[in-house]
Amino acid sequence: MLIYEFLRKGLSPAQVSSALQAMLKTLYGCDWDKRCDIPHVSAIATHRRDLGPTSDIVTAIDLARSTRYSQLSHDGSNLNGDDAMTASTNLDFENEQSSTSLLKASCLPQNKSSDAEFKSVKEIFIDKKNKLEELIEHMKKRGHDMTSIPAPEGITLQKLRSTMNDNANGAKLTSTMIISCLLYTSYDAEEGLCEDLG
Repeated sequence: MLIYEFLRKGLSPAQVSSALQAMLKTLYGCDWDKRCDIPHVSAIATHRRDLGPTSDIVTAIDLARSTRYSQLSHDGSNLNGDDAMTASTNLDFENEQSSTSLLKASCLPQNKSSDAEFKSVKEIFIDKKNKLEELIEHMKKRGHDMTSIPAPEGITLQKLRSTMNDNANGAKLTSTMIISCLLYTSYDAEEGLCEDLG
């Protein structure tokens, strides 16, 4: 379970292994490796791949159940020569608890432009909404109790309160486009980028 939580927070398999080693060394001292076994980094990478769909569903449920997204963070980078982007959000819930949810560890926009990154943010939210709809349909077909599952309509950028990015002009423009999408319906009509976001 701890490995799963580390992976959900966006740690790489190598970082998960290092974090587990540090924790066990703190608990048991220098001879921790005589008491405990840590999965090899390649095994943790396999767990990450296998847990990906489960993590998507848990994130979708959290997005739908939360009362607001207090902050959306996005950061562009380069992965083996390809433009990549990471997105996460801080979620607030009715019980006054909050959590940080990794929306996508690495998505590949068409390019590094603000327009492409903004479209990627849109696609991430639509993907989470679709996955929750698929889960509900699957559960209905099998007669499972649905009372604890929030409605997919709860996944909406209308809950967003702020964005965070670095000082790069492109990142600032991406944040501006996200906020503009929420504030100005004319942006939707002109660019067609905000439809289906809820």
